[in-house]
Amino acid sequence: MVCYSFTVSDLHPLLLAGLPAHSLADASGLAPIERSAVAASRALGLQPHLLKLQGPTPDLPSAFKTIADSKAEALLVLEVPVTLNHRKQVAVMATAQKLPSMFPAAYTDAGGLISFGTSVLDTWPGVPMYVDKILRGAKPGDLPVHVITRVI
Repeated sequence: MVCYSFTVSDLHPLLLAGLPAHSLADASGLAPIERSAVAASRALGLQPHLLKLQGPTPDLPSAFKTIADSKAEALLVLEVPVTLNHRKQVAVMATAQKLPSMFPAAYTDAGGLISFGTSVLDTWPGVPMYVDKILRGAKPGDLPVHVITRVI
């Protein structure tokens, strides 16, 4: 799990949580989903600070102690394996700290304050069509982009 804390002039840090895809990490150790979150945060004038947890059973109590010590005011959970497996525990711990949490749309059962984005359950059924076309020689850049419009 990776947590980012952000400092804004009038706000205490915001926190984001996710698990790095180590095989896709760049020289700084950030996976694509993490790089995107950092870039989006910086575009909003936020400065990210990272807290990384390792393994399939991360030490969430220690992570939440670090989060509390950082005076975070919110938690954004990224849609990655470790957060999927521990989403309810993360939501319970965030609630216990009175920390508003935002989870991916597929995690609505976690109990966070709000959810965002599309669900992988909505997007994955379209993947075989793309794989088939690419394997048959289509260039990925020439394939149409499908937009998920279902609201959960």
